[in-house]
Amino acid sequence: MRQRLMPFLLALAALPLAAQDANAILSRHMQAMGGLEKLRAVHSIRIKGTMEAAPGIVLPLLIEEVRPNKSRLEARDADIIFLRLFNGTKGWLSDPSTGGALRPFTASELKEATQETFDGDLVEPAARGARVESIGRQMIQGREAYGLKIVEKDGAASLHWVDAQSFLEIQRERDTDSPRGRRTEMTRFSDFRLVEGVPMAFRVESGQKFTSKVQIIQVSQVQLNPVIPDSDFEAPAAR
Repeated sequence: MRQRLMPFLLALAALPLAAQDANAILSRHMQAMGGLEKLRAVHSIRIKGTMEAAPGIVLPLLIEEVRPNKSRLEARDADIIFLRLFNGTKGWLSDPSTGGALRPFTASELKEATQETFDGDLVEPAARGARVESIGRQMIQGREAYGLKIVEKDGAASLHWVDAQSFLEIQRERDTDSPRGRRTEMTRFSDFRLVEGVPMAFRVESGQKFTSKVQIIQVSQVQLNPVIPDSDFEAPAAR
């Protein structure tokens, strides 16, 4: 009897261990980010730098965000303009590859923007009804990292890799809709620097998984709690 029960008992014992591991990783990540109180004290952010949209095409970049989820991403030069605006309920996008005209978000783009969080997916996921699972370890960018799977209330899932030494997030994977169907968007974070006690990634690489096309953001300046007018998040015609 004891021998027959042993696999079942071991399986039961492993369930709370996985949850405990996930909670422990989230706790260490929160400490690495400076703690919840410091994060909650940040209500707006302005980021300046460059965005390499394609090989040889590097544009000046401005990112502005206001809690809880207003955002503006603007990359432009004399000939190219890329603009992404979200005022918390509505969004607009201007893409040079489609002529550059500002258009409203599609339904899937609006859903993704609404789900984005100011603090990031790893800060208090349970408070928004998400479930977190530990998925083991893996080498990411030459560093050992802990894997976490976050499943939101609506079933949407994302994978997050946390550096085993610094406990900062170094990679994120999330499924998104694209003109060619469902794709996995992968984002890598590196070159972390402290800004008023909060670690910020000064290099962000993103693109579809299993493709060579990568968009690179190189940050030069970060401002915490700047005054940003609501008009910055509205389409020009709506101002």
